[in-house]
Amino acid sequence: MLLLGALACALVTDADFAARFDLDGDGVPRPEDCDDDDAENVVPSWYPDADGDGWGTDTGVVTQCVQPAGYAALPGDCDDDEHDVNPGLAWYDDADGDEYGNAATEQHACVSPSNTVSNNADCDDTRADVSPASPELCDDANADEDCDGTADDDDASATRQLDWYADADSDGLGTVFDLLSRCDQPAGYTEDRRDCDDADPAITTECRWAQVSAGAYFSCALQQDGDAACWGVTNLGENEPPDAPMIAIAAGGSHACGILADGTLTCWGGADAWDDELPAGSFTALSIGTNAACALRDDGAIACWGSDPDGYLADAPTDAGFRSVSMTDSGGCALASDGAVVGWGQATGLAGPVELADMASVSCCGLTSEGQILGEQGADFCTDIVPAGTYTTFSTGPSHACGLRDDNTLACWGYDFYGQATAPDGTFTAVSAGNDHTCAIDTDGRLQCWGYDTTGAYAPPE
Repeated sequence: MLLLGALACALVTDADFAARFDLDGDGVPRPEDCDDDDAENVVPSWYPDADGDGWGTDTGVVTQCVQPAGYAALPGDCDDDEHDVNPGLAWYDDADGDEYGNAATEQHACVSPSNTVSNNADCDDTRADVSPASPELCDDANADEDCDGTADDDDASATRQLDWYADADSDGLGTVFDLLSRCDQPAGYTEDRRDCDDADPAITTECRWAQVSAGAYFSCALQQDGDAACWGVTNLGENEPPDAPMIAIAAGGSHACGILADGTLTCWGGADAWDDELPAGSFTALSIGTNAACALRDDGAIACWGSDPDGYLADAPTDAGFRSVSMTDSGGCALASDGAVVGWGQATGLAGPVELADMASVSCCGLTSEGQILGEQGADFCTDIVPAGTYTTFSTGPSHACGLRDDNTLACWGYDFYGQATAPDGTFTAVSAGNDHTCAIDTDGRLQCWGYDTTGAYAPPE
């Protein structure tokens, strides 16, 4: 029996032995085979990777089942001292030379091939002006110049928009008071902003005067399209308003201010010394004294600026909700939402209720809903000397006042040495009392002025 067992062992060849310990038949017996159940999983090779970039050198190769520290599975590193240099780096064609590549042209190399870059963010590799570094521009092609997936009006960062003006009456002319900046023309808008009355297609570019403000020795007015004109004394540029449409204008001592179509403030003339004091924001109305001014914000809050030697500007109310503001160098008057008039500085307020308010030299005057002009007893130009009548608006100066009756005729009262309180015949739509002169707009939209005229304040434009 022992002899037969020995003979049986002698009959087992080396190949038989290897086959018994190479179950997957890949020619690698155990224990060298890392997975003897998988013929595809043989002993891997590992390559020295000094820079830890996942790529190793072709020398010093180690073969073993488990990856040793400091080795990588991929050979061919072109610089094993530089982590950012290896054959796996992706490069993209940059045909237009804008330093942004085409994602569809990916290739791999240690060093950048000619005319390639390492990013693939270009959305049009045929145009050097199209890349993530380019500004979005309005254009006829509606191109996405900044490669953010949106273009022209759909891109909030777009520039070079055109100004379009609402054309409610469809006469081909728009109004400056309804402006949109867009790349493409919005429905109901036009490029031409010369319409004087966008509610009437019969009224086009022959604009009439819509607002007037008489200052100390000059005056200013606005046409229906927002264009401004000033006339009178010119020592400090008082008659040089900016070439921009306005919604309101006011003339003061040696300066004037206006509210631009976007609601911001602008001033000219002798206001240069305090131009940097102009409050920011959007405004609806303003009033000017000799060296200071106040304006009404969209929420009815009052903002004042300018020279304030007596501290009156600091006394202006700080809450919101006011409907109008009027001021002189002596203080100011503000019409509250309940019809009361709040005075500050030397101005005495009114209990009201009134619909309009204006400040005389040292007092507040108001216009009731019944058309009566009133003020505190003894207040300048607001009590006993007001001519009889029902008034729709009024304006007070330092020494006289004028009002517009409900039949559109004018009445003036107060100091009349220069004829500033001698109202002309005719019918009118607006009036403004200055220092020693008065200006008004008649029902034909023309300007008329009277009173003191050595500075030319008497001679308005046509």
